[in-house]
Order: sequence, then structure tokens, then C-alpha cells
Amino acid sequence: MAAAVAEELVAGGPIMLYDGTCGLCHGAVRWMLAHERDRALRFAPLQGPTAEALRVRWPAIPRAVESVVLVDDRRVHLRSKVFLHAARHLLRGSLGPHDNDSRFLLD
Repeated sequence: MAAAVAEELVAGGPIMLYDGTCGLCHGAVRWMLAHERDRALRFAPLQGPTAEALRVRWPAIPRAVESVVLVDDRRVHLRSKVFLHAARHLLRGSLGPHDNDSRFLLD
């Protein structure tokens, strides 16, 4: 049943999980919301019930808050790959000269 809840959450679109107590993370979320072209991304804190429900289905989602996670198309992306996959939801020009090549985001 819990796995079904996780699948239902993801069916609504990609979810980015971030450190809900981090000011920098809140700023990054606000920036992404301001530059998102399709309004498909959803955001939730790693410390919250949404992340906990998703962990039932995807145990690879870390509990440590020094990471960022994207659950998209039933796959889990971690750290810098989150931004690589999230970049396709941004307005053209949001990444400046890197608009056509977002690989610079990788760690």
C-alpha cells in the first residue's frame, strides 16, 4: 500500500527533495520556480512525509540532508544529476551561456 502511495505521488510529475532547513536550498527552490517553463516540478523537504513515502518505494533516497534528490519518470537521481535532469524544465536562457549544454552542473 505504501509503495502505491509513492507511485501515485510520482505520477503527478517530478519531485525534487531538498534540505528543508537550508536557506541556500530554499533560495535555489525559489530560483527554479521563477525560471521553470512548464510548472511540472514539485518540491518537498527531505525531512517531510512526502520524502518518507517515496523512500518506501525507493530506499536509495538518502536520509542525510546534505543531498538533493529528484524522482522523475520512476527513477531516482542524486546530487548534481538532479540539476542536469531538472534543467529541461527551465526557461531558455536561464542557464546563460550553458543553455545548450548543462553538463557543467555535474559533480
